Amino acid sequence: MIKNRISPNSSGNTVGFGNQSGKQTGRLLNKDGSFNVRIVGVPFYKRFSFYHYITNTSWLVFLLLITAGFLVINVLFGLIFEFIGGYHFNGIEQKGSMNTFLELFFFSIQTFTSVGYGRVNPADLLGNIFSSIDSFVGLLYFALVTGLVYGRFSKPRSKLLFSQNAVFSPFKTQTALMFRVANKLSSSLVNAKVICTLSMTQQNADQKPVRTFNTLKIDIDTIAFFPTSWTVVHLIDGQSPLFGMTQMEFNAAQPELFVLLKFYDESFSQETFSTNSYTSGEFLWQSQFKPMLSFEGNGTVMNLGDLDVVNQID
Repeated sequence: MIKNRISPNSSGNTVGFGNQSGKQTGRLLNKDGSFNVRIVGVPFYKRFSFYHYITNTSWLVFLLLITAGFLVINVLFGLIFEFIGGYHFNGIEQKGSMNTFLELFFFSIQTFTSVGYGRVNPADLLGNIFSSIDSFVGLLYFALVTGLVYGRFSKPRSKLLFSQNAVFSPFKTQTALMFRVANKLSSSLVNAKVICTLSMTQQNADQKPVRTFNTLKIDIDTIAFFPTSWTVVHLIDGQSPLFGMTQMEFNAAQPELFVLLKFYDESFSQETFSTNSYTSGEFLWQSQFKPMLSFEGNGTVMNLGDLDVVNQID
């Protein structure tokens, strides 16, 4: 229990969620960094960004979509070639509608990719016109795919691992709220700064649930270099919105801790960020993180397997 309770005062909504979100029981910020917000009132096509989706989806989905687009376009051109007539093309040896389509389908792929093996080729003006269109569409398609692949590779990706739980642990003769972050790659991250906002539900004057937002004071909120791990500490003193709250009161307030960590990534030569959140089931009381750094020889060893290891305090 945190002693000497003082009613917390909200410092204002600094994370972009309305106070009426106090009626919401689920988390506001998902663990993957996305917001738990559903947009309605406008058609789907007006709120959907293909570029945003294709650069943020998984590599498996991306490759499946690119492959599907490749096949659909070439099936379409195969059907067009068959519709105008196979006699507009030389070298078709297979007889029958299906066999002719397959010949023209693979001819479309060869034209689309600029391979051009040569056995099947346009025989007249109409065949050349549609083959040229097929080739031009192929150039545009692969230019588009190249740009999307570059966009995916050049987009900064989070290199940070957050502990699964935040803990209430002794710190400087008092109690502190802590969580841990680790740099999982051997990359240079500098000028890291963390901003933590605690959201809780309280009753307003009309006895209606209202969500309050408090920016927490962090013991050390900026570090120059971030090569290993960082335990972020909020000291629960008289200025803390958590001062005096019991575990039962804290859980009843439907707490959610929003974490924004900004840093300069030398791999991409730009500032980037990582986000995370903790909800009531992810706070552990009277607990302490197990040390994850050790020293061997002339170097420091970080055991990422200990990132989430927590010891209970009697």
